[in-house]
Amino acid sequence: MVLNFIGEKMRNKKAININGQDITVRELTMEEVDELLAAVKETRVLYPAEVMLDPEIPQEAVMMATGMTADQLTGDITPSELAEIWGAVAEVNGFLSKLMARLLVVSETMKAALSSAAPSAE
Repeated sequence: MVLNFIGEKMRNKKAININGQDITVRELTMEEVDELLAAVKETRVLYPAEVMLDPEIPQEAVMMATGMTADQLTGDITPSELAEIWGAVAEVNGFLSKLMARLLVVSETMKAALSSAAPSAE
């Protein structure tokens, strides 16, 4: 574990300013990643920002990393501002896109295996 000069755990962080609002994007902890995985494995809403931007980074991850609410991410905000936020989350949490892409591959592989193993109706 890496500690800073006052003994606190070091986390990747990035400060951005969107429309006059200071936003700190922080690296997720393993506990938060576990919560994120539990949230996204359920049937969930597909948010418009996810469709426009990086579909591998779910909006729930952006909310966890920034402290922003779903209303803030779907309200009076432009696509270019969302892109900056998503980009900062991807930068600070470099593992996240890879993790989500791997999960998609595993999920698709399992679906294919289950469908090929299902008995035919003949």
